[in-house]
Amino acid sequence: MAPFAERMRVLVADDHPAVRQNLSLLLAGEPDLDVVGAAADGYEALALARELRPDVLVLDHEMPGPPRLEVARELLAEGGGLRVVLFTLDTTVSAAARDVGVTACLAKDAPVSLLLDAVRASGVYLLAGGPAARARGERLSLGPSKPGWRVLVAEDDPSIREILVEALADAGHEAVAAANGEEALRECARRDPDVVLLDLMMPVMGGRQFLAAYRRRAGARAQVIALSALPQARDIAAELGCAAGFAKPFALDEVLSTVERLGAAPPQPTA
Repeated sequence: MAPFAERMRVLVADDHPAVRQNLSLLLAGEPDLDVVGAAADGYEALALARELRPDVLVLDHEMPGPPRLEVARELLAEGGGLRVVLFTLDTTVSAAARDVGVTACLAKDAPVSLLLDAVRASGVYLLAGGPAARARGERLSLGPSKPGWRVLVAEDDPSIREILVEALADAGHEAVAAANGEEALRECARRDPDVVLLDLMMPVMGGRQFLAAYRRRAGARAQVIALSALPQARDIAAELGCAAGFAKPFALDEVLSTVERLGAAPPQPTA
């Protein structure tokens, strides 16, 4: 087990005692996470976050106390590097949560692995269509119901890479992974993908360098979706000639629907 100083400090805030306890036990059972406290309402969450200075706050959206996202808004405005993972039954708040600066918005019935990865990876994932939507009989479509496109995920963060690959595979796509531009080029040489999800900031060879090298290949045809931590990701993607661009944190369902749309588009000619 990692020493305490090396573990990520997590504060849990949920008004339901069983959920609060289960979340605390789940997170505390991970060797790299340390639960430093638990809050039962928004006021207690504010007080404990200011006192304990956790790295991550897992925050119930439906708690008593300050209205809606005000807890996250206040704490994030104070700075200090806190990240907030919103844990909610109402995923319609996802857009508002991103505007406030929340780093992940997860439905309460999301897989445990997704919650853990969101806590560890600064929460770049957003799961739309939670239990409330299913109760209304809605179906969240994240891709085709039959085998879809070959998608290359070029991303150096292992948690982000794993989530994207798993989500693409669950949606029926053939997903392959690369941790940097050089690995991505080798995957393209084995078999050209239909779509590339490309992180622009990677070690060894970054996204821009990959694009330049890839486009020199004979027969290069993949549609490229740029991923960037910069808010102007869409403008950067357009400048680089990519088909789409998403700023982190991004909506997972939006990325997957874009993959589906671009995979069905005519192949891109080599520049």
